[in-house]
Amino acid sequence: MTEFSNDTLFDDGAAAMWRQDAGMLRAVLDVIPDIVSVQSPQLEILFYNKAGLDFLHASSEGTIGRNCYALLGRKEPCDDCLSLKAIRTGNAQEGEKYVPELDVWFEVRAIPVKDDAGSVRCVVEQLRDCTARKRNEERLARVLEELEAKNAELAETSATARMLALRAEESSRAKSAFLANMSHEIRTPMNGILGMVELLLDTGLSMEQRDFGETISSSADHLMELLDDLLDFSKIEAERLTLESAPFNLQELVEDLTVQTAVKGREKNLDVYAVVEPDVPAFFRGDASRLRQVLGNLLSNAVKFTDTGEISLAVSLAQDGILRTLLRFEVADTGIGVPEEKKELLFRPFSQVDASITRRFGGTGLGLAISRGLVELMGGNIGMKDGQSGGALFWFEVPLDKIDHGDIEDLPVDPNLMNTPVLLVGGTSGWRRSVTTHLERWLCAVASAEREGVEACLAGALDAERPFSVVLVDGSSVPEDTPFSPRALPERLRSVSSFYLLDYPSRRWRRAALSDAGYADFVPKPVKRNALKNLLLSGTERAGRIYSENTGAAPAGRKAKVLLVEDSEVNRKVASVMLQRLGCSVSAAHDGFEALDLLRREAFDLVFMDVQMPVLDGIDAVKRIRSGYREIGRPDIPVIAMTARTAPGDREECFAAGMDDYITKPMKMNVLEEILKKWLPGGEAQ
Repeated sequence: MTEFSNDTLFDDGAAAMWRQDAGMLRAVLDVIPDIVSVQSPQLEILFYNKAGLDFLHASSEGTIGRNCYALLGRKEPCDDCLSLKAIRTGNAQEGEKYVPELDVWFEVRAIPVKDDAGSVRCVVEQLRDCTARKRNEERLARVLEELEAKNAELAETSATARMLALRAEESSRAKSAFLANMSHEIRTPMNGILGMVELLLDTGLSMEQRDFGETISSSADHLMELLDDLLDFSKIEAERLTLESAPFNLQELVEDLTVQTAVKGREKNLDVYAVVEPDVPAFFRGDASRLRQVLGNLLSNAVKFTDTGEISLAVSLAQDGILRTLLRFEVADTGIGVPEEKKELLFRPFSQVDASITRRFGGTGLGLAISRGLVELMGGNIGMKDGQSGGALFWFEVPLDKIDHGDIEDLPVDPNLMNTPVLLVGGTSGWRRSVTTHLERWLCAVASAEREGVEACLAGALDAERPFSVVLVDGSSVPEDTPFSPRALPERLRSVSSFYLLDYPSRRWRRAALSDAGYADFVPKPVKRNALKNLLLSGTERAGRIYSENTGAAPAGRKAKVLLVEDSEVNRKVASVMLQRLGCSVSAAHDGFEALDLLRREAFDLVFMDVQMPVLDGIDAVKRIRSGYREIGRPDIPVIAMTARTAPGDREECFAAGMDDYITKPMKMNVLEEILKKWLPGGEAQ
């Protein structure tokens, strides 16, 4: 590093001028904003720069020769004087100093100036005002001190709150345990009262006595319901309620609840229906009684707070796992709804959104609180939102264990119902959706029409040679004053279809009158799945027999022998049943090699070949068929490609490999029927 001296910085004349001209030095020091003073070893002032004189409001003549401490009115140097320390030690000193006479803080630097012998000749003292910074530090220190005090106070308060919370929790559990025990004890005599009243009502009583007895029985039943609610709530609060785990039929549970709700709803002329989405399995493992209790509470509330319209229960898959399924249940109504500011009160115990509701509808306000507790105990969530058509929609999601049922009965297909044409007449959109969900599960072909359009719809289906096997007429579209009569339709339209009237039993339709009007039977609403299935099977068989007698129609397959090559078990079952219904004899292969072996050993009329399969796919398999692989008896046999691929070029690839035709999945009955007509002997391809 280059060293510089006065000689290198200035020429000789400039250096001499610098050393001799004290005015130059004063000018330099005067531009420095800090206070700079030069003091003798006795602390006498030899020099003050302009900043120092301005600060002291003094002149140079009034300060020169005086001690620095005398300028402050002191007789002795300041304690721990840094300038005095620098003179004594010969070393520079730094620090902070508070001057109480001036109420000012300074950052102080004291630098000794020595002669050639090393003796201190004077000391240069630099003072920088740091009062603002020190004031801020003092304020910060006070704030930190206050914060520490607050934190200590908060910690003490928090500890007290935790202690009180533990005591409250213990008290709540003790209260809940007491309620649970008392509710159980009260149930014992109540059971005796109910039993004795029931026995009393079976004896010979006067009309007045019977009225009194029935009033006692009704009041006791209501009291038992309240006790059950209190017992469940207290068990949940006391964490004494346990869940069971057993297989149950979800479809039956939903249907039973819907029928019970419909009975209550008919008093208000409410339409009640349920929709279980087709992809929801029928069987699960879980606590069916608690699930029924939650749904029962929500449905009961829906009836209670709805005067007109409809109530629906919908079940769908929220998330489908390998071993567990997250089911979503939604109960919607067209009732009074819930004000936005009152929604947070819904699931609190012993609360309702309005005191007038308790007076009007009754209840303890425990139903939703119990439902929330049960749902959370099952590992789910529950909530509420506004309904799409007014009213309220309560929902909850709970996980349930799957049960594997591999029978064909559990598949969304029935060999006798697939592609069955069914017409729904009238009714609400909700009712049609409920029935359509069942029908589509069985792969029926569903259409709907209003009462005025029934004749045109039936005529169009008959002209297309696809007459409706079954016509389901909703009772709401058949008012008793002007009943819809299938008998009034042209003979050719009504003779090939079976008409059924669907309505609530409370309407009291007379079967004789229905028969005279042209109905095959009466079906009570809400429609149960098994009842609907039996109705369809009966109606389809009758309609098919009449249509065959009238038209001489025969199955497209005419007992043709068909080879079905498909690796998916479900797709294989569905396609097999469809082909069998169309009159075919079906053999199945799981992959291309198994298909080639069957073709070598047996004679077939037609092959349906899946394109994507493991081991040997359909493209390579058909190439080997066309080449006469291992003495295949009929290399020119018609081969129909079956694939879910619909990308550009897929069809051309199949034809290039040697396929004769091409159909896409999911397969439709009418498409298979056209293929059989086209490629079997006597068809268009011959």
